[in-house]
Amino acid sequence: MKATSNGSWQADNSLDCALPLAIVHICLVIAITRSLA
Repeated sequence: MKATSNGSWQADNSLDCALPLAIVHICLVIAITRSLA
C-alpha cells in the first residue's frame, strides 16, 4: 500500500490507496484517544 498516488488524470485511482490509509489513521487515532482516556 503506497501513501501517494499519481492522481486520477494519470489513470491511477487515488481511492485505492488514500481510502485504506485514511481508515488506518482514523482507527489509530480512536485507539490512542481511548487508551489515554
